[in-house]
Amino acid sequence: MIKTNAMKTLVISLMALGALAAMPAHADTLEIQGSATAGTTNDTFGPTTDTSYIGDGASSVDAAGNFASADAWGNSHGTYRSSSYGEGYFDSTATFHRTLSIINSSAYATQYTMNFFIYYGSLNINGYTTGTASYDLNINKVNGATTSLFASGATLDASGSVVQTGQALDGAGTGGPGADHSYAWNGTNISRDLGILDAGGMMTINFNLVTTARGILPSGSGLCGLDAAPAEAALTVVDPAYQCAKIYASLGDPGDIEPDTLMPLNAVFGITGRQANPIPLPGTLSLVGVGLAALGLARRRH
Repeated sequence: MIKTNAMKTLVISLMALGALAAMPAHADTLEIQGSATAGTTNDTFGPTTDTSYIGDGASSVDAAGNFASADAWGNSHGTYRSSSYGEGYFDSTATFHRTLSIINSSAYATQYTMNFFIYYGSLNINGYTTGTASYDLNINKVNGATTSLFASGATLDASGSVVQTGQALDGAGTGGPGADHSYAWNGTNISRDLGILDAGGMMTINFNLVTTARGILPSGSGLCGLDAAPAEAALTVVDPAYQCAKIYASLGDPGDIEPDTLMPLNAVFGITGRQANPIPLPGTLSLVGVGLAALGLARRRH
C-alpha cells in the first residue's frame, strides 16, 4: 500500500508539471459588414465590432423588383456565418472577420496550436446566363511577418463551372440539373502549428470570410419563361422572369442567430499551448523531487 501511495504521489507531481503549460491569454474581437445592391438601390451594414457576439444584415429592393440581401454573424464559441443572396440585377457581399490575439503570459517559451472548424455551405445559381456566387476564406498569423495558415475559395458561374483556389473543403462537389447549378461542401476541421512564443510574446490570428453573389438578368431575356404566378406577373419589373432566377452563397452555421449557439459536436475550436522547453525550470524540479523522494522512501520501508 505504501508503495502504491508513493507511486500516486509521483504521478500527481508529474501531472502538475504538465499543468504548468498554462492556456494562453486571448483577446478575441469579432467584426461584420456587408452591402446589398438591387439595381441602383443600395443598403449597407457595419463595420460593427464586439468581443462576444455580433450579428447584422441588410436587404434592398428596387421598383423593378430586383432584390438583394446580405448578413453575417459570429460569437465567442467559434460559431459564425456569412451569406449573400439576390434575384434579378443585384450585387451582394457579406464579411465576417475575427481577430484573435494570443499572449504568452507564462514565464517560459510556449508552443501553440490552433484548431478551427470550417463550416458547411454552398454556392447556388438558378436560371441565370450571367452571374457568380463565391466564397473567400483566409486565416493568417501575424507575428512580425504575416504567414498564411489556411486559404480556400471558390467561384461558381452561371454555366456551372467552378474555379477552386487554395484548399478544397471536405466533400466539395458540383450538382444541379439544367440551369440550376450548385457547389457544396462538408464541415472541415483544421489544425495548424502556430510556432513558439517566448515569455511575454504575442501573435495575432486573423480570420477573414467573404461571400458574394452577383447577378445580371437582362431585360426581356425570359430565362425562366413567362409563366410566373399571376400576382408575380402583374408586377412592374424589368423582366418578370427574375422571380425564378436566384443566386446564393453561404458559409457558416445554418442555425438560429443566438449568442449561445454552439458548434457541432464534431467541431474543434480553440488555441492550445504547451511548454516548448523540455528541461524543467528550477521551480518545477522540486515537484519531481517530492515524487521521487516519496517513491524512494516507500522502497526502503518495503
